[in-house]
Amino acid sequence: MAQYAARLRDTWRQAHAYRDALRGLEHGTLRIGATTTPASYLLPYLLADFHRRYPEVTLHTVDGNTTDIVGALGYVDIALIEGPVGTDLPPDTAVHAWRDDEIVAIMPRSHRLAGGGGVGGAESGAGKEAKDAKAGRPPGWIWPRSAPSR
Repeated sequence: MAQYAARLRDTWRQAHAYRDALRGLEHGTLRIGATTTPASYLLPYLLADFHRRYPEVTLHTVDGNTTDIVGALGYVDIALIEGPVGTDLPPDTAVHAWRDDEIVAIMPRSHRLAGGGGVGGAESGAGKEAKDAKAGRPPGWIWPRSAPSR
């Protein structure tokens, strides 16, 4: 009987801790680190939405290159890093893929690079336009097959 009582007590404590964690979203501080691209292009929208939902939470941000942000992991609550994070992470760090990054070049069809050959193996012409249309992409952009997004 004592074992059941101990498990019940532990479950009760876990339920209260979960409740308190949810309440923690109502006020407090959230410290976010981000590398340059996420800090410039994603974070402003995310922070604005978060602040609308949780106006009593104080937000602190730090931005820098990957080395800077990985070095700040002891200070920030969450980090948004574009590219490889390396292996020098604190032992209790979890890494989760969040978004795929697609970078494209957009230009008029009359631009000299739009004809192909000017950007490392990019497709061009009617065959490319058909593939673009099928993929739902606008005409007039070049995506080199051999180029990684980052």
